[in-house]
Amino acid sequence: MVTNNGSELLHITPPFSGTEATAEKASRISVLYVDETPNILDIVCRYLERSGEMMVDTSFSIEDAINKMRYISYDVIVTDYNFEDGSANTLLKYTREKGDRIPFVYFALFRMEDLEEEAMRYGGVTFTGKSALYSRSPFSDLEQAIKKMALAYHEEVDITGEDPVHMAQRESSS
Repeated sequence: MVTNNGSELLHITPPFSGTEATAEKASRISVLYVDETPNILDIVCRYLERSGEMMVDTSFSIEDAINKMRYISYDVIVTDYNFEDGSANTLLKYTREKGDRIPFVYFALFRMEDLEEEAMRYGGVTFTGKSALYSRSPFSDLEQAIKKMALAYHEEVDITGEDPVHMAQRESSS
């Protein structure tokens, strides 16, 4: 994939042996998980990758996430609300302004209605809570939200026959 500015855009794919089917590779969901708390990043990443259905890349800041997104394409972004260098809506706004419709899953301990209302205006977002950290199945809601959002994103690709990123770039240049 190549972006508007001509830079190469990679799509994260997990390592596979040569005998695994191409369809299996395509069924993996690539996730960028953005959170300032290293322990939570590690725990959530391990949980989401345990089944082999997801590959999770992590970032500690909005700036780092934006830098990664310049070169890597993801199926879903999972993010907490607030960071030292901005809010998750800064990242959401960045992706929408460049024409990317990648879905966002806001994953936070406490709800912040003002941020949620702003995020809803950009579309392609859903919200789930970290309060599940204290339950017997701590991340099942997050896992289901990621799968649902990734499926909807890929259905858009299947219907249009075009990656939403490229479609938005083409429409904005015409």
